[in-house]
Amino acid sequence: MKNKLFLKGLLYGFLSWLVPFAVSFIFYRPGGIIISNDLFRSIMIATATISGCFFMYRYFKSVDRNYIFNGIVVGFAWFILNMVLDYSLLLPIISISFKVYFKSIGLRYTILPAMSIAMGFLLHRKYRRVSSI
Repeated sequence: MKNKLFLKGLLYGFLSWLVPFAVSFIFYRPGGIIISNDLFRSIMIATATISGCFFMYRYFKSVDRNYIFNGIVVGFAWFILNMVLDYSLLLPIISISFKVYFKSIGLRYTILPAMSIAMGFLLHRKYRRVSSI
């Protein structure tokens, strides 16, 4: 069961990166983006947050204990996975330094551990109460 959960976590982490990456291509044409930078950033943040929540929900449906631990591990794992995927695939495309990337894009991935840790605490609290009744 642990291996299955681990593989689900990796798959959902990858998908949490892939969905916004794929959506971003809707707004690109040869020569750059076709909408304002502010609108593009807002769409990307919303897409990443919504897809991240969806995939975390799917992940946590398979978790039956150690909710806080799972929230911490999956959040930071997805953060690192998203950063590595961006570093290896996105940075060569957009040709910016890692410092500029991290300030403008990478820091946004802190949403992932924040959401997953919150989910872990909520589930822990919910099921701790249920088991004590």
